[in-house]
Amino acid sequence: MRSDYADFLASKAIAAPVRGMASPPDLAPHLFGFQRAAVDFGLRAGSWGNFFDTGLGKTACELEWSRHAAEASNGRALILTPLAVAWQIEAEGRRWGYDVRVIREQSDARDGINVCNYDRIDKLDADARGDALHEQVARAIKSFKMFTPEDRILVAVSGGKDSLALWHILLTLGYRADATQLCAWLRKLTNTQGQPAPSQPASI
Repeated sequence: MRSDYADFLASKAIAAPVRGMASPPDLAPHLFGFQRAAVDFGLRAGSWGNFFDTGLGKTACELEWSRHAAEASNGRALILTPLAVAWQIEAEGRRWGYDVRVIREQSDARDGINVCNYDRIDKLDADARGDALHEQVARAIKSFKMFTPEDRILVAVSGGKDSLALWHILLTLGYRADATQLCAWLRKLTNTQGQPAPSQPASI
């Protein structure tokens, strides 16, 4: 490949702006090597996603990242989660020595890591956090020119916390976002019994 063409392709590469720490501090010793690598990347990037599979330690990573993000900003971090998971995160965090608690509204929040059910996000003040997720989503949309407030957006939701939180955030930011879900059992029914799946997925 010609070097000028390689340079041309490199100039078209899309990369998220790095807005995190230039030199992350030493990380907790209870993390495995691959977990430390992920947290180190996240702290350098500033805005990131962790897509580890089940059982690989997403909770350990998000707690460690949140601790350092809070210390580098206003002293507070927020983890949004389904209600049933909130207490599990608090228990694991305390076992590892993190200053973490479950909160229900802004008045419950303190320095350290605050864990809240995402259904109660309207009870929280985004300006009171140093790692405001809404602001990160808004910056990513603008940086990558994803869409405008005039566009209609369809969010494919699985029913899990990630897609539901994204839908909620888009609505909070003022975007015209609808959501749709295609149930896995309908696809299984089509594959095993030869019955056609409905032409329209269920809207929620």
